[in-house]
Amino acid sequence: MTSQIYRGTTNHTLDDRGRIVFPKKYRDRIRGSLIMGYWMEDSIIVLPPEAQDNWEERILSRVPIHTKQGRNFERMFRAFSFDDIEMDRQGRVPIPAALREKVKLGKEVKLVGVGEYLEIWDRARFEKLIEEEDPHYEEYCAESLKPREER
Repeated sequence: MTSQIYRGTTNHTLDDRGRIVFPKKYRDRIRGSLIMGYWMEDSIIVLPPEAQDNWEERILSRVPIHTKQGRNFERMFRAFSFDDIEMDRQGRVPIPAALREKVKLGKEVKLVGVGEYLEIWDRARFEKLIEEEDPHYEEYCAESLKPREER
């Protein structure tokens, strides 16, 4: 199955049960259960069904399990991963309490499309990240446009 590309950011407020309502542009494309996990910069990764194949293998195959750091990474990666998360008919997706606590997710969140997957961020933390990184954006763009052999 070909991966879909997810783009853009949307603001959301979690309901009292810790659910986020996915925008129509995403929920119309998601068929099946989601995987959520603890991700970089204290965000939550959301893997739609089409992105789940080999995802763990792609990440964990590069982890040096013979090192303490590698083993601890795998433990944390798996301990805070949740599968079979279902979206209801209204597009509501429950975020497991353990994940909400781990990333200190407030009521105001941001859903971010990051190519083949989505991220859920505490809104204030995401806006701070963007503010900090914005001055470097032009540099990142220029670097990404260089031929691979020059990077």
